[in-house]
Amino acid sequence: MRRFLKVVFLATLALVTIDAFAQAAADLRKQAVGYAAKGDYARAAPLLKQAAELGYYTAQMEYAVLLDTSPTPVNDDITAYAWYSLVIARNGPDTQFVEKRRAIVVKRLNEADLKVATQSAKMLVEKYAQHAN
Repeated sequence: MRRFLKVVFLATLALVTIDAFAQAAADLRKQAVGYAAKGDYARAAPLLKQAAELGYYTAQMEYAVLLDTSPTPVNDDITAYAWYSLVIARNGPDTQFVEKRRAIVVKRLNEADLKVATQSAKMLVEKYAQHAN
């Protein structure tokens, strides 16, 4: 009986922890969207990155778009390519849109940068796509 209660307790704790991470990611994303709406992409980017790193699909897609479409210094085609690749690997509702955006980014990358972007994408997919969906 004790073992059963311990398993139930640990399962409940895991669910509560997952819910807390999901809420934290949603809160970070909401804050980032507020900054982006005001044109403050430099403040939005790290918040979206944090939400994306917590596994929040929408934030992952939005972070890639932000990196792809924002002016310098936020613009980062290599990192945008990597995050777009992760979103594609997750095969969510935005896959077609993201494939088109990634193709645009590829055209802006030289061969060396594309190689770096591909390696970064591989690491992100290994880290985040395996446990997603």
